[in-house]
Parts: sequence; structure tokens; C-alpha cells
Amino acid sequence: PLVTIDLTTAARTLIGSAMNGTQSNGLTFTPGGTLYMAGPNDPGVLYSVNVSTGAVTSVATFSSVPLNFGAINAMASDANGLLYATGRTSGAQLVTIDPITAIMTSMGVLSFGEADALAFQFAPIPEPATYAVLLGVGALGLAIWRRRK
Repeated sequence: PLVTIDLTTAARTLIGSAMNGTQSNGLTFTPGGTLYMAGPNDPGVLYSVNVSTGAVTSVATFSSVPLNFGAINAMASDANGLLYATGRTSGAQLVTIDPITAIMTSMGVLSFGEADALAFQFAPIPEPATYAVLLGVGALGLAIWRRRK
């Protein structure tokens, strides 16, 4: 089932019942807030999950699957919403997955072996106001420098 977990008390709250009994092999959020799930077969189907109701919607069946990829072992999203996954029987192969078409593209074999988790660290992108402040500070510094000349 899909649940939320209170980070203070560790209490879980069930979200709907649509996912009850649903098997999955990978679960990840995109930066845009879409929750994707892969599974349950080899290679399976890409689903989106409604985080309010737990309802599961099929996006597409995986295609262009590498030879011997098997079921998805781990899945994550990059900062642009492109999905990445590793396979269970693929010899630790890493693939990208188009979140609209579920087309897989092989990236190669992981040098350290099979991965059962993937995560990305996103670099913060400054807001436009930050650039305005930096530009203002730069202009002020230039004015002070010219005044001293």
C-alpha cells in the first residue's frame, strides 16, 4: 500500500486502497512531484501514482529493454524528470527511461555491480531575485571603485 510516514512519530497513514496488493520494483518522485512506479513483471509497466488517492495509472509498457535486463531493481529521477533504473538480472546495467513513452536507453554497466537503490543530489538553482541582488552588489562595487579613482 501507499503510505505517508510521520517523521516525528514514525506513524504511518494509509493513502487510499488502490495500491493494496500492487507489486512494484521501483518507486520515485520527479522534481515536478509526479510519483512513478515500475513493475511488477520483467520488464513490466511504468505507472504514475496519484499521491492523494493511491490510484495507479499505466503510462506505458517498457520498450527497447536491454537483453537480460529483467525486472527493475531500483529507480530514480534526475533534476529534469528523466528516470534512471537498474535491472535485477542485467549484470548491473543502468538505463534511462523516458517518463512519457517508457522507452529504455542503456547507459552501460555499473562498475561496482548490482544496485538496489539510486538517488540524485540536485544542485540548487538560484532564483531570479538572487541574480538581481548580485547584479546590484556588483554595480555598487563598480561605483565605489570608480569614485575612488
